Amino acid sequence: MRTRLQSKGILSAKRTIKHLAGKEKRLMTDVNHCISKAIVKFAVENDVSVIGLEDLTGIRDRTNNNLRKKQKYLHNSWAFYQLQQFIEYKRQRVLD
Repeated sequence: MRTRLQSKGILSAKRTIKHLAGKEKRLMTDVNHCISKAIVKFAVENDVSVIGLEDLTGIRDRTNNNLRKKQKYLHNSWAFYQLQQFIEYKRQRVLD
């Protein structure tokens, strides 16, 4: 849908694309909150003192070759840094 709208280039198409971007951002934020909550909950239930996260710098460049076209979009739009931040602040809340 985004590709079709971008090819039109008219104002209403741009407005719709902007609306879609906001919707995708809210969805990704919600998914990251759910994932981070589950990780922190697991760590607390199993008495894990350290949650280790891999350095994800350059992850898109290293793994993009093995993905299909639809998977590439999901993979490239994933907010890895946001997920890391959510895990950190939720873990701090549990410790305080």
